[in-house]
Amino acid sequence: MRNFLLAAIALLLPLAVCATNTAQSSRALNTTHQTSSTTAPAPTLVSGQTVDYDNYGILLYGANYDANTYVDIRSTTGSNILASVQPPNITYLPGSVNGALSFRINDPTLQGLLTTQGLRFYVVSPTAGYQFAGPLTVVRGSPSLPSQPAAFHSVYFHISLGSFWAALADDTGSPSPRQQMVWSLNNEMQMIRASGIDTITVPLPDNDGWESQHGGGFSYDPVNHPSPQFAVGQEIVLRIAAANNLKVIFVIIPSLYRESTDGRSAWNGLADQYDVTPTTDGALNYIHSLIDPASMYGGVMTTELSTIGLTDGPIGSYYKDPRVLGFILAPELNPEVVSSEGIETHKAFFDKYWNWFYNLVHWNGSNTAFAGLYLIGSPNSPGAAAMVPIIKDFKSWFAPGSGYSMPDLIGIEGYGGAGYPLQNAGADMNVMVDAVVHADTTDYPNDYTISPQKVFIGEANTDELSNPYTNQYYQYMQQLIAKRGLAGVQWFESDTLSDGTPPALGDSGYDLFETSFTAYGTKTFPGTLPSGFSWHYPSTSINYADPTTYSSSTDNFPATWGTISYTAPTAKGYWYGEGISNFTSGKNVVAYAYPNPMTGNSSGLAVTTVYWDATEMPSVITVEIHMNSPNGTLFSGGGAAGSAVTGTWVSKGTTFYVQDVTGGKPLTSANTLAVIYADVQ
Repeated sequence: MRNFLLAAIALLLPLAVCATNTAQSSRALNTTHQTSSTTAPAPTLVSGQTVDYDNYGILLYGANYDANTYVDIRSTTGSNILASVQPPNITYLPGSVNGALSFRINDPTLQGLLTTQGLRFYVVSPTAGYQFAGPLTVVRGSPSLPSQPAAFHSVYFHISLGSFWAALADDTGSPSPRQQMVWSLNNEMQMIRASGIDTITVPLPDNDGWESQHGGGFSYDPVNHPSPQFAVGQEIVLRIAAANNLKVIFVIIPSLYRESTDGRSAWNGLADQYDVTPTTDGALNYIHSLIDPASMYGGVMTTELSTIGLTDGPIGSYYKDPRVLGFILAPELNPEVVSSEGIETHKAFFDKYWNWFYNLVHWNGSNTAFAGLYLIGSPNSPGAAAMVPIIKDFKSWFAPGSGYSMPDLIGIEGYGGAGYPLQNAGADMNVMVDAVVHADTTDYPNDYTISPQKVFIGEANTDELSNPYTNQYYQYMQQLIAKRGLAGVQWFESDTLSDGTPPALGDSGYDLFETSFTAYGTKTFPGTLPSGFSWHYPSTSINYADPTTYSSSTDNFPATWGTISYTAPTAKGYWYGEGISNFTSGKNVVAYAYPNPMTGNSSGLAVTTVYWDATEMPSVITVEIHMNSPNGTLFSGGGAAGSAVTGTWVSKGTTFYVQDVTGGKPLTSANTLAVIYADVQ
């Protein structure tokens, strides 16, 4: 049972007259409601209102609702049932005295009626012999659309460390793994914020994925197998992030195995049937426990935050929580993952959970966090042109009239690696953005437009270590966000520290920060899987849609725990911070060096060309380039746009300061347009 707790229930709207009868059928066009005897209590319908950012959400208050309860909808004048809202498209707050349920009106015709004259709602309980409550008329209130926030600039945080959540959940011993992790998180987030990054993207994996080999992964069945200390870890992350002025995006990650089997006939007969069959809650409780952990685990308290000067407190409910920027469900969705039965398995997972997830994020009018989806597929693979039909297919999942809520934000992949020509990233990403925001009704008759403010770039980065266009790629990706007015970007990743004894360190090509690790102990964390259950991983010849190609394991390996420190940004970390700075706080400047990185001679010195373009800032007329500080040695200068070639004197860490000297402005940081970090290899 999903135990949604709302303190606001006590503050009900004025009582509305309600009836209790029995419905013969919710789907009959001319249903006659008749009374029948039943032992289950009849539902009641006390009051209702419109909610969500656009007031097309419906929130109904009453009692005796369970997971089978559904809602019939009629107009205010007609007797025919216009629609019947069935589970799992309803979010429930069960209770014998007070209860509530919510759902969204997505059909344009019903939205029009809700706005102009209202709709009548009947709550029907099959459990109580189809007794029903209603009618209750609800009219749409005036929407209060939020203003478009500034674009977020995020970094994927600790996605390679499988024991991350297990260590954060463990407060045994002195020092404890949690104590060391709390110190580490504070150090890391201070460095992240100092680099100009404003948001961290934090994975919340289930316990069926690779993380379980080191005890990580949140319980997929938190009702029967609770993991309250993992919820404590989630609250600790939020409290430390808030103290460092960072927002948090949580990514809810069911394993690929569960994502491809949940609710499918192919699941029958496979080992480890575990809360994912069509007749059980599946991922519902797992998702709920990550968005509203307080209702699942009560007032469990954090610990060890006092060691870094913060206050410990209870775990939270993340509705209307300003610390949380958003939730993303099931990352790396792909319409082309098709089973042997011809089922788009990611689409099947979306169909089962998306509306429920969306309604839960926006429960009771909550509008501080976005509900998002992320589509895998980049200009690197399969390519920008090949991504266009995939994007159009993805848009059809939640098209107007589909019955599924439009995501608040939609992510597309910005990754460029494996020999991809990084200098093409700007043009290629614009092709992909166009495919999302524009309607091509010639080739895709049911296509539609989407605001660019609803699009973000995910998994931006490259693993290429010596591509001379890397610095330029970072600039172009940040320019794309600003020029197209996109919602933001998630950069991959803070570090690639991974489990082992000792943990693996080193720059894989993705790391934005130099990382050091000090070991305090080695431990086999118990994890959250029930005894005897396996976790699953892809075989070498994987078909993600075919559960039989996965291998299973009950292995639980030891992990070394201790303190993690970010000592400085890597070259890519500097370039990310520079890109953020160049397109925020009123600036709109492209500035980079090519090549960068560059190959040095035997003395570690190299030649490069510095490029700058501030023509989007009309007030900038004259520019100078100074070395290593705003008033350092003058290297070059010119108009608002230009370039200059260095001699063979550039070393690793040389920085070029692009200064606005129009009208004699002084050489101070206040007049710095851009900074360019040189990486000599």
